[in-house]
Amino acid sequence: MKIRGLLKKDFLVLFRAYKLYLLIIIMLMASSLFMTSAQSWQLIFPALICGMMPVTLYSLDERDKWNTYALTTTYTRRGIVSEKYLFGIIMMLAVTAVGALAMSVRAFYEPLEVKLAVNVYTVFGRDIEVPLSAVKAVETVLHCAAISLLPASLTMPFMFSLGAEKGRFAAPVVMGFTGTTLAMFEISRVNLSGGMPAETVDIKLALGLAAAAVALYAVSWLASVLLVARRDF
Repeated sequence: MKIRGLLKKDFLVLFRAYKLYLLIIIMLMASSLFMTSAQSWQLIFPALICGMMPVTLYSLDERDKWNTYALTTTYTRRGIVSEKYLFGIIMMLAVTAVGALAMSVRAFYEPLEVKLAVNVYTVFGRDIEVPLSAVKAVETVLHCAAISLLPASLTMPFMFSLGAEKGRFAAPVVMGFTGTTLAMFEISRVNLSGGMPAETVDIKLALGLAAAAVALYAVSWLASVLLVARRDF
């Protein structure tokens, strides 16, 4: 119940103070219906914006002395930290769900040769054919999920330990790390495919990236819980 109240507060702030960001996200998601495989940034960029929302909301909390007030009530430091990370997970699920819907709708407009194309996977010794459009959709959704978790994972421990102002120095590091991750991901896809189009690559790489992002998110939450316990508000 306590975390539910904090979530309600954050969503109210989000819808009242960041309507423009929400409009940009909606517009990019809508334009993704007409994207090509080389234009996945129309889904990745909204994922990155959503991933920064917990960081932005925490900065507002500190500016308004919300955390100091909350600690005079029944809220705990661990609860405040956990709510921000839970908010990040909700944003990740929302952006990936919309991304999956966009990819599903777009599949109807694919050329016939793309609709008929398949990837073959060997599972327990049996070859299974999966439509290429489905592979691309799952890969893009996993990519969005991973990217949306990175900003909070890399930034929140600094902010909970040093404060919003001092912790902001991590923002350039986050952007640089995210950009490098994207570049390495794209290079790896091409290398693994032997120079062939990225759509022919196995989806294992996307699964590995998503799993690594989830693990990093969990470690980041634990670090934030431990660090905020030593800080004076």
